[in-house]
Amino acid sequence: MRRVSNVIMCQTNPAIQLCDMVFSTPKRAILIWGAQCPGVECVSTRKDLMTVEERCPERAYVQLTVPPDAGRAGVAAVSFRTVSRDQGWADNKEAAYTWFEVSLTRPGGRSDTGTVRIQHNRVADPEFFEVTTRWDVHDTQSRTKAWLQTLRPGDIIQIIPRACYGGWVNIIQEASIKIEYQPDSTDQSTQAAATLSKPVTNSFYHQLRQDDQQIRLLVVKPGVSDDAIQASFEHASLALSPQKRTNFHALSYCWGDSSEFTDILLEAAGADGESFRISRTVGKVIQRLRSKDTPMRIWIDAICINQNDLEERAQQVSMMGSIYSQAETVHVWLDSSQGIPGIEAALGVVRDIYNCNHRRCPAGDECRCLGTNHAVRVEDLQTEVRKQGYPSFNSMWEIFNHHYQSAFDSDAKEAAGGVGNGHLSYLMQSLFKHPWFQRVWVIQEVILSQRTLIHCGKEMVEWQELLMVNELLDMPGYKDQVPSLRGQLTMPAIWGTLANINDARKQGQDRAADDDNGAAATREENDERKQALTILDVFLTALDLKATDPRDKLFALLAFGQETCEALGVADFTRWWIREYRSLDILSAIHCQPARAWQRVLCDDDPGSRADNTLQRPTWAIGTEGYAKWSRMALLAQFPSYQVASCPMIIPDEDSKEDPLVLRLRGYKIGEIAALGHPPKSMVYPYPGLAQEDANDMRTFFHRMFDPCGYIGVWAHPGTSRDEECTDAAGWRVVYAQHVEAHVGYCQELTGQPATLPTTVRPSGDGYERHQTPKGEELPTCIDNCFFVASKKGLYGLCPWTARKGDVISVLNGGRVPYLLRPAAKGDSGDRDAGGHAKQYELIEECYVHGIMAGETIEGVDTDEIEVFALV
Repeated sequence: MRRVSNVIMCQTNPAIQLCDMVFSTPKRAILIWGAQCPGVECVSTRKDLMTVEERCPERAYVQLTVPPDAGRAGVAAVSFRTVSRDQGWADNKEAAYTWFEVSLTRPGGRSDTGTVRIQHNRVADPEFFEVTTRWDVHDTQSRTKAWLQTLRPGDIIQIIPRACYGGWVNIIQEASIKIEYQPDSTDQSTQAAATLSKPVTNSFYHQLRQDDQQIRLLVVKPGVSDDAIQASFEHASLALSPQKRTNFHALSYCWGDSSEFTDILLEAAGADGESFRISRTVGKVIQRLRSKDTPMRIWIDAICINQNDLEERAQQVSMMGSIYSQAETVHVWLDSSQGIPGIEAALGVVRDIYNCNHRRCPAGDECRCLGTNHAVRVEDLQTEVRKQGYPSFNSMWEIFNHHYQSAFDSDAKEAAGGVGNGHLSYLMQSLFKHPWFQRVWVIQEVILSQRTLIHCGKEMVEWQELLMVNELLDMPGYKDQVPSLRGQLTMPAIWGTLANINDARKQGQDRAADDDNGAAATREENDERKQALTILDVFLTALDLKATDPRDKLFALLAFGQETCEALGVADFTRWWIREYRSLDILSAIHCQPARAWQRVLCDDDPGSRADNTLQRPTWAIGTEGYAKWSRMALLAQFPSYQVASCPMIIPDEDSKEDPLVLRLRGYKIGEIAALGHPPKSMVYPYPGLAQEDANDMRTFFHRMFDPCGYIGVWAHPGTSRDEECTDAAGWRVVYAQHVEAHVGYCQELTGQPATLPTTVRPSGDGYERHQTPKGEELPTCIDNCFFVASKKGLYGLCPWTARKGDVISVLNGGRVPYLLRPAAKGDSGDRDAGGHAKQYELIEECYVHGIMAGETIEGVDTDEIEVFALV
């Protein structure tokens, strides 16, 4: 039985008590943190048996969206309730390696806060028990309080079941999420909006000349501590030679709450200083960065661009790459007022990890490095390691522990996991969940800069130090020290990718400057290195980042692609890429999107999981949401040599009179999906050798795309790859058997042969035998029905979870893999509608068709049957 409900209960000061709730479960434990919170309740509950093993795809069990009226007053409390148990046995009676985590996801699929563990199952207890955990804003723990303060309308709160180590199984029976909040009134919202900021008059802004790329700089007078800020504007040209340019700094930051502001004294030409309103965040930055002795020239977008002049704003935004690349120093400001504790402490640890691994200075009082002092002396660290007998990975634990014991205040210790649970991963998660690391525009602000410094409070760290520590956190040597922490947050992969390319570009420029005779050759070499990634590669690698306007996910990255492309819309960009490369490979990129991945990774409550889910853009257009790691889980990414037969590389038809949101492609049908189910066990088990790559071996395909053993570690939570664990087929068979047993064996003990474990069925009455796997040997239920049999005799294959019976299996000109198409609502059942136009289809997914992936001839298909498919 399964029940999902979202209930909103309005009460007049109900003084809600969690202990008054009644649950019909055998055992119960309640953890209540905080006080009573009057207001409105919103609850989401799910009742559905589910088993989770370490290698299962990461998938929320239940989720709840913060209502739109939970605005400035904020959410007062959140309660998490689970009814679960583990497998009921354990060699280790002290700890259960099954637990639950809470995730907060922003609209568009990106999480800013990482995950927070809420409770463990009872070890070796075969009975279900209930736990309720409640957080509220009166909680003395700053970590949970900060988490609540980050909530905003539209955020999605999720409970994610976890398990670690082979054989450990998390068995969930029921879970719910409840939030309590005081709803905003219309009058309060209107009043708040009316007082957000003081209007800025245009008298401060004089027109910029576009012909010599003028920008406006803020010239800040010297000052100390909390002195009032006095400044003026000055124009500078980016088109001048380096010797004649004005030296200036630039700021990279998150705008923050626009309702919090401060006034500065701004001097206009020929007039006394007047009050000029800026955000409080920017005010703190200026006070922190200004010199005591000399004026500081700095470019800050919110101040130096006339936000009321749309033409100037567009022109200046287009120059941002040049602005940040010419700035003497780019200052990244991580505002600690974002409700995320521990950022300043994390930067201090980063400083010392970098120094102790690079031996830049002795540290302590002898430190003369740019930035704040290195606190841990290298000699002291080496002494501590010798006493311990063996070092941790790159001595990262010893450095963290030194700070934890000697320098952290209570907030920093709590951000690192709390007393008795402190860990570097938790502390670094506090740093990387800052919204700045998820903004797409900051990529060019930092990567193109000459020098970047990161600030929080009194801490200042060089960018390359943070980048190096982030790389260490992603290495197997660090992750293997604590396997249960492998899923912790790090910087998006795009940072390291573009930083390496940019370093190569700068090295080429340095060599060219040193050798005038070989300047041309060096420039050519440099250009090749810089153009290592296409704009599509860059876009997919940066999918983890966010932008208020989805078009910015492309526009902000154009400087890093090898092509010159001005297409901003996802549909325009997709069409441009197809014509530019005479290929349909970009269509496989739709698998980066949460609702269209090969594996089902969305919660059942998510709208994207519904069969009637409709996209807000054409089905063939690449999306701006999703995750970079999923770009590895497409057919061509895993099998680059795939090439289906009879598929010449031609460009799609173009007709200016037709709808630009319709993509017309030539191709032919090779059948329809007649039945769906789980593949016969003999086709996917046992595994072949890992080195084998046979395009017509379904076992190889199943292993690489669905990853039931966590070999690639993409569908499961990040970092679970077992690259070093098994290197032979026999080892993978053992791992696979553990995964199967986790879903089948224990389910049978609970409910007998559950109906939720389907068998493989082939169509009857058409020459196919009915195939059923032996009882107790079904595939894991975390993998949906992915095996299909086509209407054309002899064709079968594997498909993503979104496929349905009746989907058309097609080969399209310009494509190297087969695609699934679904007839759209428009048009008749024929190939042409009443007006003679091509019948319209939705692009569903790519698919694997056994027997044609290596370019074999498709028997029975006449090339004269080629038709035009109109994709909508």
